[in-house]
Amino acid sequence: MRCGIIFALLILFGSINAAGYDFAYAIVPGAIIFSVILVAIANMIGDALSMPAVKSWAQIELRELIVGGVLIAVVFTSLFLTNQGVEILTGQTNVISAAEKVTGATLGNITAAYRTDILISSRLTAMSGYSYRVSIPIWFFGFSYTNADWTGYSALLSAPSLAAQGLANSLYIYTTLNTLLKFFNSVVPFYILPLGFAFRMIPFTRKIGNTIIALAIGAYVMYPFSIILVGELHKSITYPNPVISSGDLATISLILPSGADWLKFMCQSTAFRTFMGLSEIGWWLVIGIPACIPALAGFIGCFMGLYQPITAVIYPLIAIVGQIAFSAFLAGGSLDAASNIDPEAVYRVVSANLKPINNLIVITYVDALVVAITTYVSTKGISAAIGGEADMMGLQRMV
Repeated sequence: MRCGIIFALLILFGSINAAGYDFAYAIVPGAIIFSVILVAIANMIGDALSMPAVKSWAQIELRELIVGGVLIAVVFTSLFLTNQGVEILTGQTNVISAAEKVTGATLGNITAAYRTDILISSRLTAMSGYSYRVSIPIWFFGFSYTNADWTGYSALLSAPSLAAQGLANSLYIYTTLNTLLKFFNSVVPFYILPLGFAFRMIPFTRKIGNTIIALAIGAYVMYPFSIILVGELHKSITYPNPVISSGDLATISLILPSGADWLKFMCQSTAFRTFMGLSEIGWWLVIGIPACIPALAGFIGCFMGLYQPITAVIYPLIAIVGQIAFSAFLAGGSLDAASNIDPEAVYRVVSANLKPINNLIVITYVDALVVAITTYVSTKGISAAIGGEADMMGLQRMV
């Protein structure tokens, strides 16, 4: 009996040390010591009172104790060999790191898809909202002309909106998968697994201990392996690349025609826009003060003398000439050329770039199902194999 106990303890602590896990707490050894004492007392009572049933129970529990030590050794050795194999095959330090690489790559694709979707939506919004109003003043009266060539493109805006909702779900799914990887990596080998081993060593909680061990293996090994599996499945298909090209982006963009550089200057120059936004009084101040400073003593007379010419002649004349010139430019169709885009080309660009986004969304949904089913089925099988709860109805309902 002593040899069997010593053998179980040597296997236990040797395997833990080989796997590289530092147990700062004595929960597993404590459970073993408790079970050894319990078995020893039962064996002593069986011998003293000539109770074969009690003695037989003590012998059975001793074998179970040895089996538990072997199980712990097998689990830790398997974890050690698994991490070594993953490091050789993938270059990652452990199976969790390899799975995080897969989730990180997919999150990057989802982010790229978001960018493409936002670009498409913003360009369609600009096109559908493009309009202009031509005002031609003729002193005491005038007329105006308003046009919005591509308002109908707003019908296409619902597609990027739906894609954004699907991408939000995909982002949530893969962020959750990645977060669970980090959680399992931090909790399972240092808390859940030793707790399962401790319960496994105690006779009265053996089955629940086996179940906890199976859950720990499922979370720490089978769950990341299922993510690695879907990563390999991604390589076997034409994985969507939802990145819009510069050519497609130019197709759905409004670009000012050549010869309209002065419009860019009007829109981009803060000083020009500020000056043109002033009233006639503002023009009188901005023009009159610098013009009359050299007059010194005659500054007041010069400044007041410019009031009437600037406010009654120069400002209205420039305003009218500017409006007529701008209206003539619009009437000539130059700005219409900026939005002269083939509707079929716009539809083809939107459709071609939203299809890979849709495919990516579907793939993320399928990935979540594959990960959930693979993890559940493998965990259930491991639990049944090591003598734990085979049905695990609670986990089944959650999945």
